[in-house]
Amino acid sequence: MIFSCIKFIFIFLNTLFWVSGLALVLVGAMSWPTYTEVESFTHMSQGLSHTSILLIVVGIIVSLLAFLGSIGAWSNSRLLLGLVFTGFLMLILSL
Repeated sequence: MIFSCIKFIFIFLNTLFWVSGLALVLVGAMSWPTYTEVESFTHMSQGLSHTSILLIVVGIIVSLLAFLGSIGAWSNSRLLLGLVFTGFLMLILSL
């Protein structure tokens, strides 16, 4: 009983992470053309477009890890859950 409750809480949290990863990709994709246009207009390399690309990459990684975490929780796969834990730990420590 308690394990199924924890399982569905974990699936719910992974769904929230998946949605937030997609939101990061969306924000990065929406801001990239604007920042690229500003950099070409000012003739300065301020790195604003690099920030947009970083948002897109981090969003893809977060949404992929969250999707794998949901599959791992649903199928009770210790391998996928360990991979997700390691991936999120590496992502947090690298930022």
